[in-house]
Amino acid sequence: MVGIIPDEIIVKRKRLSFEDISREYSKKMDIPVLKFNDLQKGVYKDFEEFKANAPSIQDYELRNGTIGDIIYIKEGGSEYPTRNAWGFCDGTDIFINSGDKYSKLVRRENTFYFLGIKGVKQGSKHIAMMSSGLNYAMNTGPKKTVYKLDLKYYQIDMETGEVY
Repeated sequence: MVGIIPDEIIVKRKRLSFEDISREYSKKMDIPVLKFNDLQKGVYKDFEEFKANAPSIQDYELRNGTIGDIIYIKEGGSEYPTRNAWGFCDGTDIFINSGDKYSKLVRRENTFYFLGIKGVKQGSKHIAMMSSGLNYAMNTGPKKTVYKLDLKYYQIDMETGEVY
């Protein structure tokens, strides 16, 4: 630390112009899915396909379920399920796989948000017509177990694909 002279370091460092800084930041947003409004229909295997607006699978069918959604890929007269797709586009909207349910992405400026699954909450509920007012008041009597999805808003980091 004794041999370091701050003034010499400041004089020798590379100076950046406003154009250099602007060019560097604009490179980060040079992402096809952000630049073009024409979304390609198909299934994205990973985040890179999504960023490039280039789904590798065009023929598919989405089947919604209560526990999870499954994409069936159609190839040569046969079809098979896949659960490891990053997401898909129907030509108008983009959907991301979140806890085996596909959530619609909402674009805001240069990023995307979605309402995804944080977890599943377990609870209990009184069985109608088998519980009296006293059962409700005392929280006793016959009950059934119910499950509810715990949803939360997430944002996609457009550089890394991380969801937070």
